[in-house]
Amino acid sequence: MKKLLLSALGLLALTLAGCSNNALTTNKTDYHPTALTAVIKGDAKTKTVHYRINNGATQTVNVKSGTYFFQVPASTKTQTVKVSAGTTHKTVTVHRVKALGNYRKLAAKYNQMTIASHLPAKVQKQLQAAQKNQATTQKS
Repeated sequence: MKKLLLSALGLLALTLAGCSNNALTTNKTDYHPTALTAVIKGDAKTKTVHYRINNGATQTVNVKSGTYFFQVPASTKTQTVKVSAGTTHKTVTVHRVKALGNYRKLAAKYNQMTIASHLPAKVQKQLQAAQKNQATTQKS
């Protein structure tokens, strides 16, 4: 009787342990952004996966057919993404990207080109001629 009771308890413990299996995997531990985002992919045995970027707000993504994915925006600083499914946690690193340039300089050039494109054609030609003259005088 004791052996039967111990066997039943052991089987019940194994069954319940199998039910709480919250396996979580990611394809990589280090990601490099392509274009504007890094796509984090992986497998999970839960319905949802939660993630936090640099200890920010927690976000949720649904798991479909055992797989999940979400995008992390590119940044000029290395980012740490904490992914969790149930009681299982993974940490992923998204590497930084090089900045396009100084925002003020880039914005000034863009605004100048936008304003110049809305000028009358005659004035645009005069500005282009002045630019060429300025370039030749600087070479001299």
